[in-house]
Amino acid sequence: HTYAVRRVKCSPHQENLVYSCSYDMSMCMWDWARPEAPLVNRWDHHTEFAVGMDISTLVDGLVASTGWDELAYVWRQDSDPRA
Repeated sequence: HTYAVRRVKCSPHQENLVYSCSYDMSMCMWDWARPEAPLVNRWDHHTEFAVGMDISTLVDGLVASTGWDELAYVWRQDSDPRA
């Protein structure tokens, strides 16, 4: 992230995955089992600060985010949130 991180969540399905959202309007997925390159994915779908996010405890790979742009996105981590 290029600005302060607002939230961090651990995956309830994969112990090595961590998600974060930031004031740089992005949400990232990190894999701490890959110390040489931990950033797995970055989504830049918000047009204002990304301030909230969560990971489904029921569906592996289902994530959600909210931002000051008054939008909420729910998507599978292997797809585009805007699709």
